[in-house]
Amino acid sequence: MRRTSASLIALTLLASAADGARSAERGLTVITSGSEQALQLGDTVLSRPFGAQLVDSMAIVGRYGARAERLWIVQGTAGATCPARYVVVSAKSGQPPIVSAPFGTCGTGVRAQPSGGGLLLAVAPLAPGAAPSRYMFRNGGVTPLDGTATVAVTQAAQQTVRCRNPGDMAALDGTAFEYELDRALPAAYRTSGSVRRAEIAPTALHEMVAGLACLASWPGGGRPVTRAATPLFASKRYGAASFAALDRIAGATNSEPGLRASARYLYGEMRYRVGAREPL
Repeated sequence: MRRTSASLIALTLLASAADGARSAERGLTVITSGSEQALQLGDTVLSRPFGAQLVDSMAIVGRYGARAERLWIVQGTAGATCPARYVVVSAKSGQPPIVSAPFGTCGTGVRAQPSGGGLLLAVAPLAPGAAPSRYMFRNGGVTPLDGTATVAVTQAAQQTVRCRNPGDMAALDGTAFEYELDRALPAAYRTSGSVRRAEIAPTALHEMVAGLACLASWPGGGRPVTRAATPLFASKRYGAASFAALDRIAGATNSEPGLRASARYLYGEMRYRVGAREPL
């Protein structure tokens, strides 16, 4: 009887360990956040991991590493002109996850093998018959290893942002504003708790703030925008950076005049709303 009980306990422990291993392997998942997809690892939501390069869908195409550091390769599909781009998500024990800069040739297919504490990556070419492009991922960064490999530029301040004309959107339906607000600031970032757990790359934060500035100029858009954005601008993690992004947009020569004016307006409104509050 004791032997049977011990065997049952051992089997239960083995099953629990296997379940834990499978859960760890499935740790990074693709979720729906508002009108677009995002990545989630535990309680952390990674919004727009491809930054300014908007993608139609994402898929996890590779899992590597061990307990000390787990690595995932994520493929982003961006239509016929660029069928695939890639990022690597790294998670080390006790540290927030890191998302690499997007990389790839737009060709679909990537091979990876552990090498020197990182990953050696070979991405299929877009043109038939061409050689794969090679990259090395190590310590959160991606380095091209040959002349055909490229890594996306992620300096948001160099990007030109153009706002949608509300008159052009009016013909769609009555939810045009809500749709645009959801694109600019997904619902997952409208509470203090979700903002506190989120990992938002500088490029993605710039895009969020620019989108909010655009929408603040829509008729009746000021109050909904400031209400939705308050947790972001009041947060300890991203508040100062959000205000700094608005300041850059307001003074950027490559921004539209209307966007610069709207950025100045939103800056003042958010200062007013956040000024009387303690950072979240």
